[in-house]
Amino acid sequence: MPKIENYVAPTVFDPPSYAQGVAVTGAEKILFLSGQVAYDANGGVMHPGDVKAQSRDAFRTLQALVEAQGGILASIVKLNTYLT
Repeated sequence: MPKIENYVAPTVFDPPSYAQGVAVTGAEKILFLSGQVAYDANGGVMHPGDVKAQSRDAFRTLQALVEAQGGILASIVKLNTYLT
């Protein structure tokens, strides 16, 4: 299991709400995932107008992709979220 540690240089401000740096050691595999949205089996948009339901489905897809490669959600190092 990879080890994920937050870190900050001694001369850099260490904010309480986020990490200035993240070090990952012991990783044998790195996944890069993109474009996770709430699509149905035919590529249509699920839950039109319901951002909460769409978000849940996008995260379910993300979890399925991570777990399909033997990972867990706690191993995610970075996640970008874009809302329109």
